Amino acid sequence: SSNAGAAVNFTTALTISNIANTGQLNGLLPQDYIAGLLPLWTSATVAGAGAGRCKDSTNYTDIILPSAFTKGTGSWAVGTGNGGNLEAAAITTNTTYFWYVLMKNSDRSVDMGFSTSPTAPTMPSGYTYFRRICAWRTNGSSQWVNVVWRLNGTSVEALLDVPVEDINVTNPGTSAVLRTLSVPTGIKVRPKFHVMHSPITNAFYSLMTSPGQTDTAASATVYTGYVTAPGVVGATYSVSTITYLWTNTSGQVRSRISASGASDGLRISTYGWVDDR
Repeated sequence: SSNAGAAVNFTTALTISNIANTGQLNGLLPQDYIAGLLPLWTSATVAGAGAGRCKDSTNYTDIILPSAFTKGTGSWAVGTGNGGNLEAAAITTNTTYFWYVLMKNSDRSVDMGFSTSPTAPTMPSGYTYFRRICAWRTNGSSQWVNVVWRLNGTSVEALLDVPVEDINVTNPGTSAVLRTLSVPTGIKVRPKFHVMHSPITNAFYSLMTSPGQTDTAASATVYTGYVTAPGVVGATYSVSTITYLWTNTSGQVRSRISASGASDGLRISTYGWVDDR
């Protein structure tokens, strides 16, 4: 029978390396597959990822990175150690960038790059296929925030090298407020944060929710924390860390408390996030 597709070379050993380099097969990996590709912080201006493999964003073909790869902050150039910015000559301050593995059409060679787009990076000439591997923030000095990464199933978990106190307010009120955390924006992530209250005026219930959830008042039946013993000057009470909320695409979560007085305080410290890439 005739075969209208591309010929498969049966004289070459069928290994992952040969498949990646010669394109003998598409579709070896399951749909949406991703493994490895652990982001790596090398320095304030150099980052990258370890070896790994994944399905591309369209689930058409497989992308295999055989060894660790790094990129600088300058304009994209082919090869490890060269610039990775797909859109500009330099990264900007306090910005979320999305890191991708890229595959070249002609020889299936793999590279990396980063973009401000969470879904549609500007691709170098000759490259069509890509997959997002993480979201990463810059600091106020146009440097990569120092993050300790680890794999968590198909997701990646980021722990800030130094946690950040994002919220410190007095008399926060009982209405819902969106609180901006030091996490990537442009996508929804699962933030890792800690909440502390100073109940100087009132005892109260507190409730942290995702912006996509119904705005619900904190009460004795719906709460994520409860603090007592008001009137103790300087008292601080810890509320359990919430690890299974989603932010919105602006990096925010919602807070409410059941009572608020002139000396009651709310503090939120962020120490990382989970990216379900």
